Amino acid sequence: HADPEAHLTILRQHAGYRRAIQDAYWDYGSDNGHPELLSPTLRTDMFTSVYHPDLADHDGNCPFRAYPQAPRSGLGDYLAFLEDLFRGRRQRGGVALKCALAYERSLDFGTPDRDAAERVFLRDPARAQPGDRLAFGNFMFHWFCDLAARLEVPFQVHTGIGRLRDSAPMLLEPALAAHPATRFVL
Repeated sequence: HADPEAHLTILRQHAGYRRAIQDAYWDYGSDNGHPELLSPTLRTDMFTSVYHPDLADHDGNCPFRAYPQAPRSGLGDYLAFLEDLFRGRRQRGGVALKCALAYERSLDFGTPDRDAAERVFLRDPARAQPGDRLAFGNFMFHWFCDLAARLEVPFQVHTGIGRLRDSAPMLLEPALAAHPATRFVL
């Protein structure tokens, strides 16, 4: 532990890694300062589950705090901002999208409803209805499925070890069938 680079030496010399995908949930899109070895995945969690600046995802992340310049004028402007953000990250070396929402909610993402998501976007959480966050998340998950196809990157989804009852991979079957152009990694 005296060598702060020991983990990199182990990965390269002992384990034979040429490249690895880095999931820095604490610093979305980071390669931890080692672009020669680590390619960032682009997490979708906070964008999928957080519809208001007073909320955070299961890791404590909030897109409105992480990106104060994110539009608050409407869902359409917000989605355009996200598309630009993720395209930029892809151009800077991002190799996949990732969803770890199995630790927070069911992987049954239902049918996307943009109208419901627009009604929820920026709604005061104190005035939100019980299903609002779920409706927003359902729409956003499907939007990210389409984005992964547009960016030509796989979409990795955590399954099975989150909230066990709600993280079974079969819950994703309707979403996977709805996005045949998206490459999923479960």
